[in-house]
Amino acid sequence: MAASSRRFPPRSSLSARHVLRNLVAFALLYGAGLAAVWGFSLLGVSTLVAFPVFVLGVLIASLETDSGLWGAALGVAYLLSYDFLFTAPLFTLKVLSRTDVAALAIFLVVSLIMGVITHRMSRQVQAAERTACALGRLNRLSVGLLESSTPQAACSFAQEFLTRVEAHGARPLSDLTGGIHLHTIRCPDEKTFQRVERSLQNENILLKM
Repeated sequence: MAASSRRFPPRSSLSARHVLRNLVAFALLYGAGLAAVWGFSLLGVSTLVAFPVFVLGVLIASLETDSGLWGAALGVAYLLSYDFLFTAPLFTLKVLSRTDVAALAIFLVVSLIMGVITHRMSRQVQAAERTACALGRLNRLSVGLLESSTPQAACSFAQEFLTRVEAHGARPLSDLTGGIHLHTIRCPDEKTFQRVERSLQNENILLKM
């Protein structure tokens, strides 16, 4: 695995950005859900129609955030706000009755399950996209090396390839394999093999098993 001088942002700053992004998505979806209920009430439509909107908000929250728990939390916030703002008597939480507690529990469980499943599907899609991108870069590298007429041309192409990868901030294929990525090298003779082995050792990218 070739060493890179590119510096990535600290994990703490990335975590803070993710939390902020999740909070913004949560707030926007929460506001949109309550606005939908308010709009239905102005039109004289039963506010119960808003529940499919709540479910949609939970799905979107699970897709756009880092955890399905955000979708579950949004579902609970929807239900409590609906109970407090849009059911008589207004501005009173009425979830203390058995029926409301059961409804809240069911909605929480459904929201959590939907959130976890949706988020897991989103992660799988993202992983597949990263794998496809990395394999595409590997294919271009392989074609370039095979088309090189001399060892010097192959080395030059590989160096240019790594430069372009760093310039575009692409993560190496080894990120997908836990830091280890193997290649088989064939040499025409022992002397060439020893020279290649020394070069790889000097670059600290030779894995000894």
